[in-house]
Amino acid sequence: MADATFDKTSLEAKCTALSDAATAALATISLAGTEHSEDPDNQIGKGLPVKLSPARAFAARLAIFREHATQLAVCAQGADVVLPQLGIELDKAVAEAQRVFAGLKSDKEGDGSAIEFLSSLSRLFVFGTQLLTMNDKQEQKVKLESEDGRTIFEAASAASRAVIDDLSPN
Repeated sequence: MADATFDKTSLEAKCTALSDAATAALATISLAGTEHSEDPDNQIGKGLPVKLSPARAFAARLAIFREHATQLAVCAQGADVVLPQLGIELDKAVAEAQRVFAGLKSDKEGDGSAIEFLSSLSRLFVFGTQLLTMNDKQEQKVKLESEDGRTIFEAASAASRAVIDDLSPN
């Protein structure tokens, strides 16, 4: 049974809100063609490298982010065992992501810090999903406190701070 100190419903709602925000952002992004004269699928089919326009690269990252946020929401709700520390860390990361995501605008499409933010949070969400599917608190603790675990959470926090710094008026 899930730990009573972890509010699965709150985390699920926050992740769902992030997924919905990503969906809305995707709808507003102009998906103009690539920097090639041909369609990206055609380029890939020919075995040629594809360089996406900034809007398409941002949209691709956003779509991946949305999927991982959705999966974390599902896993949060279905988790049978949650280490309290894991619940706190995930909730903190998701809340920070919500604050940052609210400030992202479509004019940040080609911004490296925005893309790194989406990539770092996607990695964190995948990691969180892996931890939430574990049915042993000790196993969760070992993986959460591992060097990889710390690195993932620290990278997501640093990426969030970078976007906040970019959004702050100078």
